[in-house]
Amino acid sequence: MTVHHFIAANKELPVGSYGMNAIVKPIAEVNLRLVGHGLMKEKRNKYKKSENQKAQYALVYETLEDSYGISISDSGGYKKLIQHKFTNPHIYELTLNGDDKVYRELFTYIDDHLEDNEKIELYTCLDGHEHKPRNPGLDIVINLKTLHFTNFLGHFKLNEKSYIQDLSKRFWFREYQYVVVGK
Repeated sequence: MTVHHFIAANKELPVGSYGMNAIVKPIAEVNLRLVGHGLMKEKRNKYKKSENQKAQYALVYETLEDSYGISISDSGGYKKLIQHKFTNPHIYELTLNGDDKVYRELFTYIDDHLEDNEKIELYTCLDGHEHKPRNPGLDIVINLKTLHFTNFLGHFKLNEKSYIQDLSKRFWFREYQYVVVGK
């Protein structure tokens, strides 16, 4: 099943991709490699531009880590299904791909867009389970002003000099989890 992550704020947030480092290249210049059984073969690029075609382009990631990051987009039809989970009115869908880096990108994004005395809310559920109640035992409260992190395991003080890194190691999304990040 598809897992959905949502982010809600009291103001409009910028949408887009964050943390990913793609390069735009003409498809004709992209080398496609087939790897299998220890052999690497060059595959003929069927997208090479003929004289009659316009140039086509692709996003290329030079390393796997370059492809890791977050995307914030309009929640579309999910807004009506999920808005009862939030106190903030502006709800977006959050897409994550990668490892610890995605949590660093997420908390950097939140820290950059959160003003004093504001909060951003996060919620995770499976597709089609938007109506199911959240699991209060998984609630997390994060205060970026006081650098406190509270979850079902207890209350923790975040490292003042590397709190984003600290959060990225402590945090992970769980199904039916509600998170409040305040400042």
